[in-house]
Amino acid sequence: MQALDFIRGIVRPLTLLVVVSGVVGLLVYYGITVDAKEAS
Repeated sequence: MQALDFIRGIVRPLTLLVVVSGVVGLLVYYGITVDAKEAS
């Protein structure tokens, strides 16, 4: 069962990282598109 705990310990931060990077990516993409619309 120790291996399972080890895998869970790796998966949880990875999932958090994916979610955070996804949100940041969306915010950056949204910010860029809004800036582009205002510029044009």
